[in-house]
Amino acid sequence: MRYDEQLSISLPSKKLRKRKIKISPEVIKRIELHGHHMNPDVGISSLSGYLCAYDEAYELLPAKKKVGALRPKYAGQLTTDTILKALQKRNLSARVTSHPDGERKIIKIDSINSAITLSADGMSTNIQSPKEHRMMLLDAVTSYLQALC
Repeated sequence: MRYDEQLSISLPSKKLRKRKIKISPEVIKRIELHGHHMNPDVGISSLSGYLCAYDEAYELLPAKKKVGALRPKYAGQLTTDTILKALQKRNLSARVTSHPDGERKIIKIDSINSAITLSADGMSTNIQSPKEHRMMLLDAVTSYLQALC
């Protein structure tokens, strides 16, 4: 890549064809890659910009105004035991049930009318809770994960 030249990347789409996105040099020069200790081949970065999709030509341009703070991203693998420990530290009792599809586990917290669904591989969660308890449950789940950025 040369100075002041746009970079094109291909993104897979649900259709068979790939979409190319041109990335502005102004966006690229602000990239700060953060690696993961488990896999040094992968880097994650947050971008500040907007996607212009005029006439099927996709281009990522720099943001015209400052974008507020983004929620941090986490990495790691969770088990039902680690989530139950985190909930016990917050004086919450929970029970584990299996999802009807058999692939996921559901951790139900009856005292606050909430549930945390954990995927089979432990890599993704879904919190179902009233607003007043959601941040506390998010903090409990992420307490055993490593922050990436």
